Amino acid sequence: MLTGERQADPGLLDGLNAEALRELAGKHGMLPLLGRFLATFGAAAAPLRPAFRGRFLDDTRSALALTAELLPAVARLEARGIPVAAYKGPALALQAYGDPSLRLFGDLDLLVPRAALDGAVAALQELGFTPQPFASEAQRRAVLRDGHHLCLTRAPVIIELHWRFSKRMFGFAEALDGVWARLQRLPVRAATVPVLAPEDHMLGLAIHASRGLWSVLEWTLAIAVLARAVPAERWAEVGARAEAWGCARALQVSLLLSEALFATPAPAALWARLPADAATRALARAIAAHVLAGTRSPAWYLRTQVALRRGPLGKLAFLLRSLFVATPSDWAGAGGTRHGLALARVARPFRLLRKYGSRKSV
Repeated sequence: MLTGERQADPGLLDGLNAEALRELAGKHGMLPLLGRFLATFGAAAAPLRPAFRGRFLDDTRSALALTAELLPAVARLEARGIPVAAYKGPALALQAYGDPSLRLFGDLDLLVPRAALDGAVAALQELGFTPQPFASEAQRRAVLRDGHHLCLTRAPVIIELHWRFSKRMFGFAEALDGVWARLQRLPVRAATVPVLAPEDHMLGLAIHASRGLWSVLEWTLAIAVLARAVPAERWAEVGARAEAWGCARALQVSLLLSEALFATPAPAALWARLPADAATRALARAIAAHVLAGTRSPAWYLRTQVALRRGPLGKLAFLLRSLFVATPSDWAGAGGTRHGLALARVARPFRLLRKYGSRKSV
């Protein structure tokens, strides 16, 4: 679909329900890519286009408008001497697909060092952005300890300011000190923006996708495209980094899914450095089946998150973090006080028991 390796066969369009296809593609973040794919069919795709045209135009306008907002935000942070990398959003669209309009995104994600977070918030406030409020300093400290991003808003634009790729509960150990020396710059309009190196963006996205158990197909595709941009001689280093960050299995599952769902083989150099064992392959098959079915239960989600962790100690550590590391849902009802936050941690195991004891699909 992206590389031109396959010629479009008009027979693929036979019997397609345009409305159902639009809904499914939208759910999986694939609408812009689907539009590009349908264009390769020429006149054969004409009956399908009316169902997509308005949505394609709206999504393109939104993507281009948000991409334009990226430039002043990055420029202000860089002017303050704050290391910054554009992450996901238009940066990923450009890096993976060469066009900011080929991804669906509703906000801008920026990665900064944890030590520079206060300065980054202040710099964005100068542009009129308002940071998310906290009920107390205790709640703010809890978010910085256990969370992974802060939201700043200047309607209709939302910026998520990240200092890591996932909440502490998930147990990844991404060490971001080294990413700043590997940043690349991508041209955007008349400027350039700093983005993560393809291998770092790939690992960050694997962590992000694993949190949602790859429920959006575009995440998997983007990881596969980024993997193909990593030179073979760098896979030994990248594999070591994935293991150090605790996301090697998330990366393996991501690329096994891309092979199964998009017929996009992972680089041989990856499997030479990080061979997937039988348990990882079985896990990827089970996740693929659930993604395609489009349903999952809270209990399945928890079981699968546990299965993603290696070894009995890794699985136990994840369960303990799940029980006792608070999340925004817990903080929301805590009132912002130390007492409220402590009670939220005590109540969390019981809330999870109600949630994950359910077999209801969502």
